[in-house]
Amino acid sequence: MPSAADSNHPLLIPLARDPGGQPLAVPENAAAWRVRRHTGGRPRIVLGVDKQPIHVPLGYTIADLEDILAPGVYRLDIVDAKGEPLDFTVAIELGQYRNVAEAHARELPEPVREAGQGEIDADRRILKMLGSRGSVAAAAVIASRKSAAATAV
Repeated sequence: MPSAADSNHPLLIPLARDPGGQPLAVPENAAAWRVRRHTGGRPRIVLGVDKQPIHVPLGYTIADLEDILAPGVYRLDIVDAKGEPLDFTVAIELGQYRNVAEAHARELPEPVREAGQGEIDADRRILKMLGSRGSVAAAAVIASRKSAAATAV
């Protein structure tokens, strides 16, 4: 298990992932991410209000970047303490799916909600709720068949 002092461990650097989502080992002297925006040509370094390249902490996540950057495709370069690139770059895309869940939210059926109540562990709670969906779907099918049979008579 990595210690908090081992800040360059790939599990502690959320954005250091290959295209398949697997963690990548970063250089030992990594200090920050330098942000470049993909423009269709050569990616341009994103500048802050001080007209200096934006450097974000290695611990930043996609959500953190979405809070400070406009939607688009970016290249993140690992840099050392002096701001020099260390030949380690990842590509990310921001804003494509932001707020999709909120825009398409549906109310949870009461049996599904009840199935997850009282479970502290998030993974187990989700599994219980997913497991209860079968009974909700079955009840909906039975109700629709009864309704169809009643109108046919």
